[in-house]
Amino acid sequence: MALYDSIGRTYAARRRTDPRIAAAITGALGAAGSVVNVGAGTGSYEPASTIAAIEPSSVTHDCVDGFGAAYWRRPEAYLDPDTRAGISFFARATEDELRPGLDRLASDLRTGRWHAAHADLLERDSLDVGYCLLIVDL
Repeated sequence: MALYDSIGRTYAARRRTDPRIAAAITGALGAAGSVVNVGAGTGSYEPASTIAAIEPSSVTHDCVDGFGAAYWRRPEAYLDPDTRAGISFFARATEDELRPGLDRLASDLRTGRWHAAHADLLERDSLDVGYCLLIVDL
């Protein structure tokens, strides 16, 4: 819990339930009698039947939940320290570890290289980034 609280310090301000994700989860869970949410993050998607949220905190291109891949079409957001602080895999890294990549991203955005290299992303409304919902009937 202490680890998650330290990496989730801006979650309350940056993370909130995206209604499309919530609808997909609710639909997939159907009439599940109980739910254990592994990797619960901010706890934005637990139905009332959740019996445990593992990794709870005590705290897409227009996705309103600021998780890691939410900014796939808005990469400039990754340059904002407050945005990064709300994404656990960035919050765990040091500034020295992030600096080369952030400098490269800033340069690519400034010069237009990012938009030229990823023009196909800008035409999409959604992107499958590999997140998945596993449902097990025990």
